Amino acid sequence: MIPAGEQCHDAAMNEEASGGTGVEIEDFDLMARIREDDHEAFAILIRRHQQPLVNFFRRMGAYTDAEDLVQETFLRVFQYRLKYRPAAKFTTFLYTDARHMLADCLRRTKRQEKVCDREAGDQADDAPGRAVQL
Repeated sequence: MIPAGEQCHDAAMNEEASGGTGVEIEDFDLMARIREDDHEAFAILIRRHQQPLVNFFRRMGAYTDAEDLVQETFLRVFQYRLKYRPAAKFTTFLYTDARHMLADCLRRTKRQEKVCDREAGDQADDAPGRAVQL
């Protein structure tokens, strides 16, 4: 997560990114720059969408994992930057990826719960003082 104090810096970065015109640069323009490994453009994109993504994950019930999921989502956006095509709004691409990240997280959690339940059952079976049937 980017500290709140640095968010003020975003306005200056956006101004610089827009060539000093004062017009906010569009997400698909940022993605074009990110495709060319422009890390400043990526930082602008993160600052712009970070908190709304945290809110999205929390609304979906991932309270404790929200910030980690945001980080993983942006990592995946960067990994797929060369494949991104602006056929739809960037937020469609971003939130589709976020939903996939959430589904992956839920699958991992379910798998971990099953393993923990199985281990707890095995430990209960091995507990001292428990009658063993022959």
